[in-house]
Amino acid sequence: MRELGAMTVPARVFLAVVLAAAVALPFVLQGLTVRESVHAQPLTAAVLVGFSIVNVEISRALAGGLSRTQQPHKALSAWTFASALLLPAPWLLVIVPSTYVHARWRGLRVPLWKWVGSAAFLILCGVLASVVAHAVFGHAHWTRGDGGRGLWGVVAATAAFLALESGLFARYRMAQPRLGRKSGCAERFAVRPST
Repeated sequence: MRELGAMTVPARVFLAVVLAAAVALPFVLQGLTVRESVHAQPLTAAVLVGFSIVNVEISRALAGGLSRTQQPHKALSAWTFASALLLPAPWLLVIVPSTYVHARWRGLRVPLWKWVGSAAFLILCGVLASVVAHAVFGHAHWTRGDGGRGLWGVVAATAAFLALESGLFARYRMAQPRLGRKSGCAERFAVRPST
């Protein structure tokens, strides 16, 4: 938690607002998301968490166990997105923490505040994706007819999810100026001149 104290005040405020929004918006906007499903919601949630567990275990086996860095292949956002398309928004408050707790338990070690912030970001992205998808699907199931409307709904929801996810992470980085421009993936993939 030492790193939390090192965060700038704007970054702390930003994360607090995002966390509060992530807890409230799934309920506030529930009527604009999936309201009914053609399948048992608890079973769907269990299947999504189960596949997340399988994904983390495969990733862990390939990476050799414990990791102290964020791994691009952890794919936790995939389960959030699937939940956004298949279940009412409040289920995001079950799916996201469940997948994150398992990943942390099984060896992905990053500071707890980063986990909480990342999970809150994904919940907000899931809510937005669900609202966008539902706006396109309407009350019809997304596979109804030839599936064309469902395809456009998934494409629009994907674009909204990725845009918000990128925007939230970019906004957080702007609130933490000491992170600099070259860190994380940018640092690992930066082209360096040869000497």
